[in-house]
Amino acid sequence: MARFLLITYFLENTLMKALKGFEEIDPRYVKRSVKALEEVLPSVHAWIQDTEERVMANRLSGDFFKLEEYVALIECSLDKLAIPGKLPTSSTDDHRRLFDLNLEAILGVLNRISHSLQEIRSNRQQVESSGLGVISDDVKIVGRVDDVLKIVEFLMGSSTNHQLLHAFPIVGMAGLGKTALARSVCEKVSEGQLFDKTVWISVSDNFEELTVLREMLKALGEDMAGGADSIGETLEHLSKELIECASLESLPRNMRGLLSLRHIYFTYHHQMPVKVGHLTSLQTLPFFVVGKDSDSTIQELESLNGLRGQLSIYNLQEVKNKKEAEKANLRGKTKIYKLEFVWRSGRKCFKNDEEVLEALQPHSNLETLKIEHYGGEKLPSWLLMEIPTHAECQNESNSPLMTSVQVFNSLQYLRLEDFPDLFSIPDLQNLSLKGLAIKHCPDLEYIGSLQNLTSLEDLRIEVCPNLESIPILLVSGKSVYTMVHRANLYP
Repeated sequence: MARFLLITYFLENTLMKALKGFEEIDPRYVKRSVKALEEVLPSVHAWIQDTEERVMANRLSGDFFKLEEYVALIECSLDKLAIPGKLPTSSTDDHRRLFDLNLEAILGVLNRISHSLQEIRSNRQQVESSGLGVISDDVKIVGRVDDVLKIVEFLMGSSTNHQLLHAFPIVGMAGLGKTALARSVCEKVSEGQLFDKTVWISVSDNFEELTVLREMLKALGEDMAGGADSIGETLEHLSKELIECASLESLPRNMRGLLSLRHIYFTYHHQMPVKVGHLTSLQTLPFFVVGKDSDSTIQELESLNGLRGQLSIYNLQEVKNKKEAEKANLRGKTKIYKLEFVWRSGRKCFKNDEEVLEALQPHSNLETLKIEHYGGEKLPSWLLMEIPTHAECQNESNSPLMTSVQVFNSLQYLRLEDFPDLFSIPDLQNLSLKGLAIKHCPDLEYIGSLQNLTSLEDLRIEVCPNLESIPILLVSGKSVYTMVHRANLYP
């Protein structure tokens, strides 16, 4: 390598001075040549130094022979140069011809160096594309037996004493055989089956952590590596495992740091992550369970305006008041098409169900709405499209409040189930329902007119023992499936 560095020294000093000696003959041409030389010399020097380190570390030995070949050619070209120490100041024809010959040789050297670097750099990039080095299994390492045994004994001692060993460093100058020693240790523990699993991995200076991890998992078996060829397949497999994992008690508390997380799937209420409101990029959330502590209040939904598809909200009895319910900001979630409101069943106290449901007004894009175990005596005004009276539009200072009437033209399916105190359902004249289900409403006696529901295809009324009459349906040219079960209907 010293010989190679001498070549770069010659190019950087003697050749540069000689070029500047021609400056009086053709300043413009010489200036361009000097610039080209100044650009290529740092790359040559850095590359030679890098290759020296790699050769001494037993890596990329093919570059060594390439370097030998190219430097020999460069030396041959330099031997043919006849560069005087000091050129005469006159510009005779002989001096001009001498300048032309030497300059052509110099530029030839530069071109040869440039092409050599490009070829070697291209070959090196192909070798390093995977970021993994390879040592042939056919190579037998001789010597260092005592060092290998010492390291193996240390590893076994740590394992026996139940010590947590993160790494055993092997340090030293390049060319001392650090990699060879590590490989010998790996082979020794593998032969003796001293550990359950042994993995050998060798990396270059520039490597990708994920690629190395994947190769390590492959060494343990394809099942460990996942077997999926794409990140999409991996995520799909992971989500399936999470959904079907009934023994999973909870998700990690620090999941709130996954700010780019878009989809999360789980089956059981206790698996819902805390502080879900921090996941501002979230698009899929199967359900939200309102809790009593500050980490799971309904306000966690406030910033999740990217949610789409279906959302179920459970334990609404834990919402303290209307003001807290409004913080869920359901009107701002324009891509939720199916919504479910659920209170706990079997309750005896329904102190704030009506005001909470009133504050949970969704966006008008909603297509399906299901309400369960609601303890209020009336439905929310936003569903019935009741326009508030003048008195209701006055605040404490008797100034009129601005109210916006939102029409749910997209709502197609409405399901009301287990309303213990609901007495009547007013006319649903402003909706375009295709399906209406009313179930388990023991106090329900009256359902308003359904004449305006011209799109209705399915009407189900079940376990409403006090219902006195079924609403009249005037749907011309269509057959409506109607099921009435356990209703006290008078003729």
